[in-house]
Amino acid sequence: LQQEIHCLQETDDHDRVEQIPSDFPFEIVDNPGLQTLTLKRTYQGEEIEVEVHMPDLVTGENDDDPDGDNSEKASLSSLPLVVSVSKKDGHSLEFSCISYPDEIEIDSLAAKRPEISDEEIACKGPSFVDLDEDLQKAFRRYLNIRGIKPSTINFLHEYTINKNSKEELIWMKKLKKFVEA
Repeated sequence: LQQEIHCLQETDDHDRVEQIPSDFPFEIVDNPGLQTLTLKRTYQGEEIEVEVHMPDLVTGENDDDPDGDNSEKASLSSLPLVVSVSKKDGHSLEFSCISYPDEIEIDSLAAKRPEISDEEIACKGPSFVDLDEDLQKAFRRYLNIRGIKPSTINFLHEYTINKNSKEELIWMKKLKKFVEA
């Protein structure tokens, strides 16, 4: 364990502080120990919240493509996001996205109403890829205007890689402390 901790401490990622870009529109809520972070902002009366999950890192060590699709994206690190845009009346849109460096893909879209609890099924509509291409572009523009754009995503990729390194080091130290107790 000590050797693993030493290796983690030798990397640059665990103690690097990411410089937040001047045009970054969100407040970052990052709770140590959690595998997610939350971005929040208000835009023209809408409350925007983005739940960012830890990245699916591609290290280049394994050429196996688990999906068997051999796509170019299979070789890129991805970052899962859930973007919620809420109006004052409580209605909201929830986008499930996968982001890659310089690109955001919307997987699904759900319209939610305040009178329906999260346990009940929200109106999900058709699969996003089945929507008209112009409508897909309009939703991508909608997110871009609200700050979900390539520059935001690129910063988040770096930020979450750093967070992941910190969390792994903390976890290893806790594990070592437990084993030695």
